[in-house]
Amino acid sequence: MVRVINDKIENGTLYNKKLGIASILNEYEFLIVDSNRHFSDIVESDLETVLPPSKEYKTAIVMILKGEFKGE
Repeated sequence: MVRVINDKIENGTLYNKKLGIASILNEYEFLIVDSNRHFSDIVESDLETVLPPSKEYKTAIVMILKGEFKGE
Protein backbone atom coordinates (compact mmCIF):
# COMPACT_ATOMS: atom_id res chain seq x y z
CA MET A 1 0.00 0.00 0.00
CA VAL A 2 1.14 3.51 -0.80
CA ARG A 3 -0.33 6.96 -0.21
CA VAL A 4 -0.16 9.73 -2.82
CA ILE A 5 1.50 12.82 -1.27
CA ASN A 6 1.63 14.98 -4.40
CA ASP A 7 -1.54 17.08 -4.71
CA LYS A 8 -0.89 17.74 -8.40
CA ILE A 9 -1.40 14.11 -9.51
CA GLU A 10 -4.72 13.68 -11.38
CA ASN A 11 -5.77 17.23 -10.41
CA GLY A 12 -5.62 16.35 -6.72
CA THR A 13 -8.18 13.54 -6.90
CA LEU A 14 -5.63 11.00 -5.66
CA TYR A 15 -4.07 13.22 -2.98
CA ASN A 16 -3.74 11.46 0.39
CA LYS A 17 -5.46 8.38 -1.03
CA LYS A 18 -4.21 4.86 -0.27
CA LEU A 19 -3.60 2.75 -3.36
CA GLY A 20 -2.22 -0.67 -4.18
CA ILE A 21 0.73 -1.39 -6.43
CA ALA A 22 -0.38 -3.69 -9.25
CA SER A 23 2.97 -4.37 -10.88
CA ILE A 24 6.59 -3.30 -10.72
CA LEU A 25 7.79 -2.49 -14.23
CA ASN A 26 11.42 -1.68 -13.44
CA GLU A 27 13.53 0.03 -10.78
CA TYR A 28 11.72 3.36 -11.17
CA GLU A 29 8.33 2.62 -12.72
CA PHE A 30 5.30 0.78 -11.42
CA LEU A 31 1.56 0.51 -11.97
CA ILE A 32 -0.82 1.77 -9.31
CA VAL A 33 -4.45 0.69 -9.16
CA ASP A 34 -7.43 2.84 -8.11
CA SER A 35 -10.67 0.96 -8.67
CA ASN A 36 -10.35 -0.05 -12.32
CA ARG A 37 -7.95 2.73 -13.35
CA HIS A 38 -4.21 2.15 -13.73
CA PHE A 39 -1.57 4.87 -13.40
CA SER A 40 2.00 4.51 -14.65
CA ASP A 41 3.10 8.16 -14.67
CA ILE A 42 3.53 8.44 -10.89
CA VAL A 43 7.10 8.50 -9.57
CA GLU A 44 8.46 7.34 -6.23
CA SER A 45 8.74 10.88 -4.81
CA ASP A 46 4.96 11.31 -5.27
CA LEU A 47 4.28 8.49 -2.80
CA GLU A 48 4.87 7.33 0.75
CA THR A 49 4.68 3.80 2.06
CA VAL A 50 1.66 2.89 4.18
CA LEU A 51 1.83 -0.06 6.53
CA PRO A 52 -1.55 -1.72 6.81
CA PRO A 53 -2.77 -2.34 10.36
CA SER A 54 -1.92 -5.76 11.72
CA LYS A 55 -4.81 -7.68 13.27
CA GLU A 56 -2.57 -10.55 14.35
CA TYR A 57 0.03 -8.52 16.24
CA LYS A 58 -0.23 -5.60 18.63
CA THR A 59 2.75 -4.01 16.90
CA ALA A 60 3.85 -4.15 13.30
CA ILE A 61 7.05 -6.01 12.41
CA VAL A 62 9.09 -4.59 9.56
CA MET A 63 12.56 -5.19 8.13
CA ILE A 64 14.76 -2.33 6.97
CA LEU A 65 16.03 -3.04 3.45
CA LYS A 66 18.34 -0.06 2.81
CA GLY A 67 20.50 2.34 4.76
CA GLU A 68 22.31 2.33 8.06
CA PHE A 69 19.89 -0.05 9.80
CA LYS A 70 19.61 -2.54 6.90
CA GLY A 71 18.60 -6.02 8.05
CA GLU A 72 17.13 -4.94 11.39
